[in-house]
Amino acid sequence: PDGRHILFATVGKSAQRSPGLDRSDDLWIIGADGSAPTRLTSHPASDGLPVWGADGRVYFVSDRGGSSRLWSLLPRLPL
Repeated sequence: PDGRHILFATVGKSAQRSPGLDRSDDLWIIGADGSAPTRLTSHPASDGLPVWGADGRVYFVSDRGGSSRLWSLLPRLPL
C-alpha cells in the first residue's frame, strides 16, 4: 500500500491447462527492489488474487473451506 512492497501469487503449471487456481498457488510479498521474498501462505489450498486493503490486511480468494471464498491476513512485512 505504500509502494515499498509488491504482493503477488505464484501460479502452478497446471493452471495453464484450465482456468482457476492451482494447488501450488501461494501468496508472497517482496521488496519493491526485489529484496526479501517472503511467503505469506503455505496452506494446501489454492490462494490467489491478492489485494492490499486500506486497513493493511491482504485480502485474497482461497478454496480452504471447500469452495472459493474471500479470506484475509495481516502480513508481517520484512524490514
